[in-house]
Amino acid sequence: MDYTKESLYKAYAKHTKMGLDDLHMPGTDSMCAVCDEIKQIDAALETGHTVVKTKEPRKYQHYQSKVFEIAEANGVKSYVRITTQKQANEFLKAQQYKEISPVNYRSVYLINDNGSLLSLNEALAQDPEVSGLIGYKDASSSEKGYARRKLNPLDRYIKYTGNNLETIVNFVKPLKAAKTKKGNKVQVNTPQGNVSLKETDYLVKLPNQRLLHFTGLEFQDLYEVNI
Repeated sequence: MDYTKESLYKAYAKHTKMGLDDLHMPGTDSMCAVCDEIKQIDAALETGHTVVKTKEPRKYQHYQSKVFEIAEANGVKSYVRITTQKQANEFLKAQQYKEISPVNYRSVYLINDNGSLLSLNEALAQDPEVSGLIGYKDASSSEKGYARRKLNPLDRYIKYTGNNLETIVNFVKPLKAAKTKKGNKVQVNTPQGNVSLKETDYLVKLPNQRLLHFTGLEFQDLYEVNI
């Protein structure tokens, strides 16, 4: 394309008409398209031939992956891992959302596409490269799931051996315990109902004084005994 001085005057006029003169001097801002045009015309007039502008390669900003909880209709919450700006625009546009810190991954539970209930930490461990939707939680999910017991002292326990009734009675106080007429069992009256202990069964007393009844096998599966 051949440029003339009139081309240069028109470029200056365009700069003025667009109000760019109030922002910077014509031909001085590398981010301004009209300034680029002015410089290109000026260079062509000086050299006598058109100067082709070289295009700088586009720079892409690295997106730090993050996990978000998105509030959707009917109380449903979706959990997504955003790894690109395009995903951020897609999932987070016009939505109520909050970022989940990695320190909370173990305490957030969701349902994955297999219908399994698991923690966010477990879901990410199964697929460390997951991008997009991880899982969801419906309105009723708070009524079921996993609960981590609060930090507490060791639970007290006692095993019924068949001949330690007095020890059982002292253990359950102020509740009542007595031997049954049949089967060498001990019956304990608790606020939750009567508990019948047979030989090798265990009673566990929680920090809130509630009693739990376990068979010997159940107790061994759940507890490590500190002597």
